[in-house]
Amino acid sequence: MIGFDSRDHGGWMERESVLQGSSARDALPVPGALGLPDPGRRFSAAGMGRRLKVLFVVSTPTSSPAISVHANLMRFLDSDRVEVHVLYNRLAASEPYLSAGTSVLEVLPQTPDIHLRPGEFGPVGGVPRQQLLASTARAVVPATRDSMSLVRYIRRNRIDVIHCEEGSRNGFYAYVLSRMTRVKCVVHFHSQYGSWMSRLSRLGVERADAIIAVSSWTGRVIQQAGVSPERIFPVLNGIDVADWDPTAVDGDAIRREFEVQPTARWSSWSLSSWAGNNRRR
Repeated sequence: MIGFDSRDHGGWMERESVLQGSSARDALPVPGALGLPDPGRRFSAAGMGRRLKVLFVVSTPTSSPAISVHANLMRFLDSDRVEVHVLYNRLAASEPYLSAGTSVLEVLPQTPDIHLRPGEFGPVGGVPRQQLLASTARAVVPATRDSMSLVRYIRRNRIDVIHCEEGSRNGFYAYVLSRMTRVKCVVHFHSQYGSWMSRLSRLGVERADAIIAVSSWTGRVIQQAGVSPERIFPVLNGIDVADWDPTAVDGDAIRREFEVQPTARWSSWSLSSWAGNNRRR
């Protein structure tokens, strides 16, 4: 398994393992950082034999495309090599999210080998300012108490890596937890780095031990903000191929709806928007 150390290429290093049994052919290649040459090395069998413990931070009670990607990571990581823990927003188990079918619990894997833990992330936006301020004030004490409990949880379970996405409730909170517990922080960046992000969000990204960017372009924008390319690792989003069989899709009805000729080639894009920051994607 892998950890991080600035003395090694791209901030990655091999850790000695207390477990044995992984063969050299099972060892994964050391990943290449943004714009840097392929290191051409593999992790040692001893390093791959150590079971890594990862805590995923999911701060929103509702699902999103980014969380779906992370849920697939949780689902398909080799359980013999990675022990998955998930900190999710406790509001996800309440109304109106459950009855509306928008709860993040609908997306997160519910299997015995994945350890789910509810957490206190404060109130959700989208309400009048005075109501939001009052809810925030009421959440201070429970959030502080929960944070201390979470620190004990991380230490007791010997978490190695805290994984999160950008955002103050994700990236900055994960960064603070990682420094309090002396574990590594990895930010999985799905958006465009920029001034639309809060200062705390940018701080969490800039101080993370490693950043997974969903494209090289995304990584270069982060690099231009002053982050060392040795800490940025472009990794394209994946899909569950079991749910994607192009030969089983009948596109005739869609072609008729949009008046696309049967022999014409066409492609589509998935769009989403954020209110309040003048951004569209």
